[in-house]
Amino acid sequence: MDQEKSTTTKEPSTVPEPGPSEGLGCRRCTGRFSNRRELYLHGMQHHYQTGAGGLQSRPWTHDEAPWEVEEDEALRTVYEANAPLILENHSESSVTSTYNVPLTNDFTVPQLMEQAERLYDRQGHAFRLNLEFGLILRHTETGDYRYFRPFQNESLFQRPIYISRRKDLNRLEITSQRFNVTDYILRDPTRNGNRI
Repeated sequence: MDQEKSTTTKEPSTVPEPGPSEGLGCRRCTGRFSNRRELYLHGMQHHYQTGAGGLQSRPWTHDEAPWEVEEDEALRTVYEANAPLILENHSESSVTSTYNVPLTNDFTVPQLMEQAERLYDRQGHAFRLNLEFGLILRHTETGDYRYFRPFQNESLFQRPIYISRRKDLNRLEITSQRFNVTDYILRDPTRNGNRI
């Protein structure tokens, strides 16, 4: 019995492959960039949606910004590129809410407790509270900066603190006073760098 062999010929693609000189293209506009870093910065500055409330204010005045004190343009570039994430507004829902509080490097436990009091006043029921920190790190060898977003698997406390009455905030204060936040942040071996 004879079997016919089917042969398929591949039609040449009508869409040309981008050459190395053309770089990476933005999916939202016609911009082209030479590397992923430039593409990311473009996306954050021109296409990131901040929602109806806009962004929160920075936790310092213009002349107190870390890059003004140290004259570090690379730090300013990384901060401004990630400002839509760093200064994002609160996200509240009936199940899980996220409250974003922009801080400086030298924040104190009393500042933290002031924010916790405000958060308590916004609630109409008992809730569980944990803390997460986003930060900018500098690579120890290259000196490059990188922003790390806070995520739930990097929470400060192993178990969230249960808050049902205002006096339950005392547990948050006591735990925070015992805890060295800088050591916690730098303990993560996946982050090779120094906190700024």
